[in-house]
Amino acid sequence: GIETSVWEIDEGMVWDQLKSLSGREGRAAVARAVLAIPPAASPGTRVSWNENSMLLVALILEERCSEPIETLLKQELFDPLKMYNTATDAANTASKDKSVPEPTAPWPHAMSPDGENPIPREPAAQAIYIPAAYQPLDNIHSSMPDLVRFFDVHLRGFLKRPTTLLNSPSFQKLHTPFLGTDRTPGGWCGTACDRDLRMAESFHGWSV
Repeated sequence: GIETSVWEIDEGMVWDQLKSLSGREGRAAVARAVLAIPPAASPGTRVSWNENSMLLVALILEERCSEPIETLLKQELFDPLKMYNTATDAANTASKDKSVPEPTAPWPHAMSPDGENPIPREPAAQAIYIPAAYQPLDNIHSSMPDLVRFFDVHLRGFLKRPTTLLNSPSFQKLHTPFLGTDRTPGGWCGTACDRDLRMAESFHGWSV
């Protein structure tokens, strides 16, 4: 699988180049750099989390659908769930409902050096730090009501109740950890027992 971080490639040169590239151009540049590196293990033998996996999937969707991933997220996820205060740009710019008091979004976070504890990061600093290529993957932000809608549809899917988004088998796949890990294909981390949904965190980079 892919285990190399983009800032490790060519002594950080690829990461530095992303600062001057558009989102799709940057995703294509990262894909070329990452896929040129031999996998760390044979396919199907080991599971490891890597931020570039999300980027590669986004690029595939863009190529297949002829739409930027920002548009696809809005059309296929945010709008169907009425998440109108959710976006992939600088925090709080998504708000259309002026009756919602500011701030409309929780702050994003970085992780402590030991990787165990989240550290709040001021939204403007987060937006500046993350290149355009990663914004729709690592800087999604939502109002609290929107997050409730997102969690609600996942809870309904987990409990095998009807939803307007996906069918029950799709939710089951999203919520089932890879063998030997606590990570799921849907980006969740945690455990689930019977009808009790217990998730430790949502997608990496989503403000929660």
